[in-house]
Amino acid sequence: MHLFISYTLEELNEDEKPDLEKKVMSVINTYENVHVFEKNYIVKVKNQAEWNSILTRLTGVAEMCGCGFKFIMGPANIGGSYNGWLRSEQWPLLKAITKK
Repeated sequence: MHLFISYTLEELNEDEKPDLEKKVMSVINTYENVHVFEKNYIVKVKNQAEWNSILTRLTGVAEMCGCGFKFIMGPANIGGSYNGWLRSEQWPLLKAITKK
């Protein structure tokens, strides 16, 4: 299973962003992931419970810091593929995450 996560840090002082970025990445880096670009990730999860855990943890970050942190998560998908224009070395990593 895999999902797409995108987030942004807005309306924050520059000195607040590094700490918040660490909190967000501590959630994402718990799982195998591919950093697609900027603040966008494809994340591999084993089951719906892991997806729920990511949602709960990122929601906790959002509640802690208010409106300065926004994120969106896609549903957990089985199989399928992503299409687009990325660096060539990213495609094998994406294929590894999306394989059943």
